[in-house]
Amino acid sequence: MIICVDTLGGVKYPEIIAKLPKRYGTGYFWEEFGLAKGQIAKDAASRVYIRVQGIWAKHNFNSSHETKAIQIGKELQRIAAQNPNCHIEYSPYCEHKKSAQYMIALLNKIQLHCPKVALVNSPVSGGEWVRGFKNEIHHNDKPAGMPEGRFNFSMDGLHQVDSDIEKHKKYLSNPLCDAWFCWGLQDNCKPNSKPENNVPPKQRKTKPTVDFHNSMLFQVENRKEQVSLPKGWLYKSHAEQHTPVDNRANKPVILTPKGKRFKKVTLGKLVLAHGGETDGRQVWRCNQWGYKIGRKLEIKADGKLIGTVDGGWRENEPREKT
Repeated sequence: MIICVDTLGGVKYPEIIAKLPKRYGTGYFWEEFGLAKGQIAKDAASRVYIRVQGIWAKHNFNSSHETKAIQIGKELQRIAAQNPNCHIEYSPYCEHKKSAQYMIALLNKIQLHCPKVALVNSPVSGGEWVRGFKNEIHHNDKPAGMPEGRFNFSMDGLHQVDSDIEKHKKYLSNPLCDAWFCWGLQDNCKPNSKPENNVPPKQRKTKPTVDFHNSMLFQVENRKEQVSLPKGWLYKSHAEQHTPVDNRANKPVILTPKGKRFKKVTLGKLVLAHGGETDGRQVWRCNQWGYKIGRKLEIKADGKLIGTVDGGWRENEPREKT
C-alpha cells in the first residue's frame, strides 16, 4: 500500500507539493482548480504514484462528459508514456451516481485511449461498484458494502483532522487496499466548511502547509495512544482556520465544559493562552503543532488533572460531516 495526500487543488500550491517526500503519492483534479496538466507532468517526473480525478459535475454526469473524459485520458496517456516510473491512475468521473453497467462501458471505452493509465471507478452513495476495474472509497459517502478486488480509500469530503480517524484507518490493514489518501479542507483550498467559503474552486485562496500535510500523515502512520478526556471537554488537535492565512489555525485548542471557568490551563508542559469564549465555553490555545508536542499529554486546569490526550489527534466530539 502507498500512503498519499489527496492534493486535489494542487495546481494552486505546487511549492507545497514539492516538499512532500516522493515516497508519498498525490491526487489531483484535472482542471477544477485550474488546468493541472503541467503540474501533474512535473510531479510524475519524480514521484512514484499519482491519481487524477477527471471531472467533477456535482454528482450529475451525462453523455456530454464522455468526450471530455476520453480527451483527459489521452493527455494522461502521454504523461504516463513519458514517465514510466510513475504509476498514474485516472478516475474519469469523481463521485458519480452511475450504474455499474454504465461505468464499465465508459471505462472500457476510455481504456482504449490510455492503455498505460490505470482506470479507477469513484462512486458515491447512489452509484455502484464495478468489476474488472479498481474502485475508490470516499470516507462514509459510498455505495453499500465493499467493492470486489483492489481498491483505494480517500478521506475526500471529510476533514480528516476533525474526524474519528482511527475508525477510518481500518482500511489500512486490508491487503486489497492499494492506496490511502489523507485529505483536509485546505487541500481543496478552503479554510473551513462554512457556507461563505463555498466559492468556485478557481477563486479560492487558501493553501495547505507542509506541517498540515505532515500532521495528517502522522495520524495515518502512527497509532493513537490510549487516552481519556471527560465528556464536556474538547481537545482539537487542529483549530479551525478562519482566513487564507491564519497563524492560529490547525494548532491545538482546548474547549472547557459550558459554564466552567478557569484561570490557567496546561497541556503537558505548555501553558495555554486564554482565547476568549465560544458558546459558553472557554477557549485555550496552543502555539505549537499538536503532532510535535507529545503522545500522551496531561491536561490540567488550575492545577487539577482533567485527563489525557494524544497531541496529534482530536479527542471527543468528532465531526463526521463537513
